[in-house]
Amino acid sequence: MGYQVLLYPQTFLGRKHLEKIIGLIEKLLVLDLGTTQENWLKFYREKTDLKEKVVFLGFKPDLEIDLEEVKKEVAHLEEWGANFRTPENLRYFSQFRDVFENSLEDLLYAIKGVKTLQEDKFMVKSQIITLMLAEKLDVSNYEIRVDLESLELKYQEVFKEKIVGKDFSFKPLEELNRLISSSVELQESLPNLEQRIKAWQTLGPYIDFSHASGLDGLIITSSELLESWQEKHTYSVKDEGKFQVYEFKTKIEDLLGFSIPLNADQKSSFVIYLKA
Repeated sequence: MGYQVLLYPQTFLGRKHLEKIIGLIEKLLVLDLGTTQENWLKFYREKTDLKEKVVFLGFKPDLEIDLEEVKKEVAHLEEWGANFRTPENLRYFSQFRDVFENSLEDLLYAIKGVKTLQEDKFMVKSQIITLMLAEKLDVSNYEIRVDLESLELKYQEVFKEKIVGKDFSFKPLEELNRLISSSVELQESLPNLEQRIKAWQTLGPYIDFSHASGLDGLIITSSELLESWQEKHTYSVKDEGKFQVYEFKTKIEDLLGFSIPLNADQKSSFVIYLKA
């Protein structure tokens, strides 16, 4: 197939999805948010073939935003949010609203910086934070799904050892099945899709696409995103079993909503849709 494709609008892909297409593409382009390579290495350190296929895209040098500082600010955001996860803290902040408001103002001031960022750069920074948080959510959901699937296998193995012959009354734990099914649905729906799309549209002009001169299309996992493009653009589709390849009669930047051109010679875009 030999496609050069951009993972969109997430920055992390689970193993089952990755294994469906890694042997069929030339390059998988992934936006690096400063946390992304670390998350990929966490799960794919032993997969040496990825080094040849996965290319991490950074931001242009003139962005003037320190991603290491942004990572620290995201950690502060998470810590701040954790304060509202217990009834005791909620009661406290409801009684002392000025403390709540001051803590939020201090946090926003720290994110904006001592040297106040220009409004457009502050918007860029806030959208980087949006995608960082989305990546954290995707990784956490993936870890939960892997753990649930592992638990189901262990559960089946235990009962196989204990049961002699066939027990037709045996059924897997319904609650466990429900959790696994819901994790599959969650991965397909891709949480906070609209916020991710908006973030990409803001960040588009600042992403260094110099490694993507031959960009053919995109890889997506969201059925909702696919349906929205189907409603707006003419397309054809080829079902490859484990995934579907769509050819939309429009440029990639039109699908992404970018204000910058990505491939001037391209009249159509390939989209590889990975089904759950």
